[in-house]
Amino acid sequence: MDKGIPNCSDCGGKGMCPKHKLEYLKWVADTAQNEYLEELRNQSQKQESERKTR
Repeated sequence: MDKGIPNCSDCGGKGMCPKHKLEYLKWVADTAQNEYLEELRNQSQKQESERKTR
């Protein structure tokens, strides 16, 4: 895997084998969850700073 993205060239086929497809989908889900949590923190910090300036 390069940078967390599975590479099925190791399996000798085009596309993804079932194992690599699961690994890829888990990577996508983890990445999306991390981005979601980061945005949630950013918005929370923004709201907190707006409350302090009032």
